[in-house]
Amino acid sequence: LEPNRVGSAFVVHGRSGVGKTYIMSQAVQDASARCAATGGVVVVRFLGTTPDSSNVHALLKSLCGQIGRILPDVNGKGTQITNLTDFKDLCAEFRGMLSRANEMTPLTIFLDSVDQLDDSNAGRRLEWLPVTNLP
Repeated sequence: LEPNRVGSAFVVHGRSGVGKTYIMSQAVQDASARCAATGGVVVVRFLGTTPDSSNVHALLKSLCGQIGRILPDVNGKGTQITNLTDFKDLCAEFRGMLSRANEMTPLTIFLDSVDQLDDSNAGRRLEWLPVTNLP
């Protein structure tokens, strides 16, 4: 991964058993070390390991909650996520959370095994995951 590349997604794909999770874990270690030195934030999810980690609604609530606690809003405050039940609202909240990242506090998110998401809210279609025009 290029340390200074911003506003984009990086995808590792391949058949089962070829080492994607290993590559991801190495990338997480590298990004974590880099962010520890520069003040960035790394958020990691290994999907499909529990029922909640297989559901895109639960995943987004979890990601929004963690990002909201770590990265301050424009007023310099962390945010606790309210109980958003509408999936479209939750997607909008997630996009808003991503916009909290900046040059001083870059955000790197690692999602392993997105193919393990269930079909609720079209989780596997990844329409909820912005991959272009990222902040």
